[in-house]
Order: sequence, then structure tokens, then C-alpha cells
Amino acid sequence: MQVDLKAFAETELNLALAGIVEKNCFKYMEIFRKKQTEFSELGNEDFALMFGLLSEVASMWLDSEKNEPLKPMMVFEGRETATPQNIKDEFIELLANFLPHIHDPELNARVADILWLRKRDYLSGKQAISTYLSAAQNLEGTEHWISQVIKRVERSIQLARQLNDHDGLQNAINYLKYILERYKADSSLEPYVLLHVLDLLEKYKLMKENAGGFAALAEIGATEGERQKNWRIAQQYWRNKAKWHQLEDNGEKARLALVAAAEVDVYQAKQAADEIPPRFLASTAFIEDAITALRRIGGQQERIDELHNLLIQYGQESLKQMGEISFSMDVKSYVDKARNAVTRRTVEEALTIWLQLADFPALDRLRAEAKRNIAEYPFRFLVSSRTLNDLGKTVTRQTGGDLESDEIVRDEMLRLATIYQEADVASVIGPALYQINIEHNIRIQDLLPVLENNPFVPIGHEDIYAKGLVAGLRDDGLVAAHLLLPQLESSLREILILSGKITSGLGNDLIQDEYPLSTILYWPELVNIFGADVVFSLRALLVERYGSNLRNLMAHGLMQHKDFYSYRITYLTWLTLKLLMGFLSIPA
Repeated sequence: MQVDLKAFAETELNLALAGIVEKNCFKYMEIFRKKQTEFSELGNEDFALMFGLLSEVASMWLDSEKNEPLKPMMVFEGRETATPQNIKDEFIELLANFLPHIHDPELNARVADILWLRKRDYLSGKQAISTYLSAAQNLEGTEHWISQVIKRVERSIQLARQLNDHDGLQNAINYLKYILERYKADSSLEPYVLLHVLDLLEKYKLMKENAGGFAALAEIGATEGERQKNWRIAQQYWRNKAKWHQLEDNGEKARLALVAAAEVDVYQAKQAADEIPPRFLASTAFIEDAITALRRIGGQQERIDELHNLLIQYGQESLKQMGEISFSMDVKSYVDKARNAVTRRTVEEALTIWLQLADFPALDRLRAEAKRNIAEYPFRFLVSSRTLNDLGKTVTRQTGGDLESDEIVRDEMLRLATIYQEADVASVIGPALYQINIEHNIRIQDLLPVLENNPFVPIGHEDIYAKGLVAGLRDDGLVAAHLLLPQLESSLREILILSGKITSGLGNDLIQDEYPLSTILYWPELVNIFGADVVFSLRALLVERYGSNLRNLMAHGLMQHKDFYSYRITYLTWLTLKLLMGFLSIPA
């Protein structure tokens, strides 16, 4: 390729970027792709290649994970779009030669970061620190600017620490100070501005000497959020305040801030109950959130008892509002409606709707349908049958015999449950998730509000759940399965322990081994907590030979690579997130 890189940057690149108000790589990507097409049609393959490379560079998502900050835009069926690791070596060298001629801070920071990540080029990494900060400044005032600014400042902090660049780190801190002062002076700025800055400072333990002052700022944000009935932001501010008090070793003030955060759930519950029509089911969920939070804080039994009475009241009212809705439609219309239901929504709204698009098959319905199949097609159940796995081994065997035996009915119910799970993924869960991924880049931060303070998530497991869910939502089934299956098993044990059940045995040698999932999924205590429909779906998906048997197949290495990109992993992701979102609404 024969391209004068300096001339290309000063003419074609600058011309392509001219007039763009929101200077971020996502905007650049579309422009670069159009330019690639234009020059390809004109027969200028060198310029087309340059813009094609730049579009790949711009397509990566800037994430907060310091070891993998630039993520692929899409992961599909085991394949991924551009990352720093999969760009060809010759193109890395081309980017290194092109970097000195890139004057746009956003693109310069991206290329410099790629060179640091790929080549560990110190000067490129150091350059990225300053250009990320310049790119952040250019984004001020654009739509949703604070979240984009914080991403770039955070990346500059990560690089400064990795490179031991004290000046670069101080520049990042000074910029955050500037935003804080600007927020104090301009009350019209959105309340998330202050919260983002305080969260970032606390995350990296910066300016710890000002912990008391930052806690006071967080309290101002929390009380203002409550005044505006912006409950989510109020709660986040209270939790941030608690973290600053913990940094200054003031446990009592931290505890009071966490109590205030829990009380925000009570405010939300009362507001939902006062709406017309009232949303008592939502009220019960909020009260359970509050009770869970107060239990974790400790020393709040009197308040918990008060809220328990309120929970009973809301629960009784919610029963009066429940009804049954049924409808039928062809698969195509179902797919279209599923996609339309989640389009043009925020990530939170889209995922909430996504979880509501399907439900667990009712056990009574499965039993009735199984008996009907046995009655209508008796020959299939009279003869012996077996199921073979990919290795040709028999994994299930059904002996012909009594058509009314509980075993035959149960096996058919498991088969039907698996069919319904696959059908749900094909008709609604999968299409809706595809639409969500077109419109959003789902990040770990989007899922943390669901995981934090959730009794279904053992303390310290939040990030593992988040990474597994993000992988599943992005169709990276290999990662999702390996993270979510152990966590789901751990959570089920945690819930059983909280209900008073001992989940380990005691051998003659006094060793206390945990009971396996294939045992605890058949304990009646689990049915009492989740309901028979949910538990049967869990059995069918995870441990039953006549179902998907996902947990056992994965644990014993019996799944091929392609198996991790099937409906089963998508359903696992949906099921896990549905349990996380819906668990608190299940009566204690």
C-alpha cells in the first residue's frame, strides 16, 4: 500500500471528521465505513483500506476493565469483531506510523491505546493518557456527556497507574476537580455528573484525604434526589456516601448512610402503592429489598419487624390484582412483537421487558400435555428407546411398559419443558436479545444495580455474576456457561442456608462435603421458595438426562465448542437474570 500518511491525515481524515459535534469513536465508525465504501467504488483501494482499518479501530467499545479496556463491538457464534489482539501485525505497524499524524484527540487516544495494549509501547501509552483527557474535554456538553467523559478519564487513570506516570495521574485528578467545581457552580447540570465523579474517585481511592468532604457532597446529592423523587440516584448517592465514610474509618456514619439507602426502597414502595392504579406487587419487591439491606447492615430488627408487617399488607393487596392472560399467535408475529417490545428503550427498560416476554412452563400444563401425548401416541412409549450423546454413548434409556407410570409421565414432561425452552428462545428470547444488542452495548455497570444487595447473590460474587451475564447477553456462551452455572449453584445453596437448610453432609471422617446440585434441586424447601414451575424448569435445564442436563454435560467436559452457542446458554442467561430480578418478589 502506497499512502502518504501525513497527507492522508491532513486532507481525507480531517475532512471526514469535520463538523462532527459529538466527537466519539462510535460516531466516527459510521463515517469511516461510508468513506471506505466511497473510495472502494472509486477504485482507490489504498484509501478504502485506510478507512476500513480506522472503522475497525473505532468500532471497539471502551470498557472499565483495565486488562481488557477495548472490547469487540459484537460477539456472535464464537466470532468477534475487531479487538487490539486480532488486528493483523502489518496493520498494527501501519497504525504506529500513522499515530503522529492523527490530531483528533479521540482517535489519537484510541490508536495509542491499541498500540500500548498490543505492543506495550510506553510512549504510546503515555500519549493515550493525555489524549484521553483531551477527548473527554471535547465531549463536554454533548448528549449523555458525563458517562462518556468518565470512561475516558478512568482509562487515563488506569494507564497512568500502569505506567507509573504521576503527572498524568495528577492531570486526571485535576480534571475531575474541575468537573466538581463546575457542578457546584452550575445547578442545571444533571445530578449524575457529581455521582459519576464521586464514584470514580472512590473506586480508585483518589483524594482520600477529602473523604469527609466527598461524603458531604454525596449526602447533598442524595437528599436532592429524594426531594425530586429520583429514587435510584438518591440510593446511589447514599451508598457512595457510605463508601467515603468507610475510607475515613467512620463505621457509624457509613452504617447510617446504608440505612438511608435502604429507606429509599421504602419510599419507592409507598409511592408504588399510592399510584392509580396501585402497583402492590412492585411495593412488595421494594420492601423486600429494604429488609434484605437492613439485615446485611445489622442491628435493625425493630425496623425490619415494622417492614415485615407492611410486606404482609402489600402482599395481600397484590393477590387481589393478579389475573390470567392468554393469547395465541404465529411465530413470525411473535418474533416481530418481541423485537418491537424492546426497541428504542433504555438498557434497563429493555432487559426488564425482555425478562417478561416468556415465563416458566406451568407444571400442571406440562403434566396434562404429557398424559395427552402418551394417550394419543402410545406406541412411542410402549417400545424401548434411548438417547445418544455426541460421542455415541447412551445418556438416557426409556423402557417400554406401563403407560400410566409416573416415570414415563415425568420423562415426557422433561422433554416438553426442554422443547418449550427452545421455542421460547427461538420465538421471543433470542429475537428480543438480538434487538437489544443492536441498540445497546450491555456493560457490567448496567447489571450491578440488579446484583448489589440481592439476597440471591452471595456477597463477593457480584462481579462474577455480572461478567457471566454480560457474556451471555452478548452471545459469548462459552464464557457465560462457565461463569453462570457455578454461581447459580452457589446461589441456590445460599438461599437454602438462609431458609435454615443444611446443604452439606457429614461423613465418618467429619468432612462436610456440599451436596451436589442434582440433590438440592429435589429438596422440597427449594420448591417452597421458588415454586414448582421454576424448580422443574431448573431441573430440566441443568441436571435431568431427559432435559438439557447442561450442568453435568459442562462439568464433565462433554460439550463441544458449538454447544456453548445454542439455545440452552441463551435460556440459561435469561433464566438467571429472571431469577435475580424476580427473586425478591417471591414471598419469604
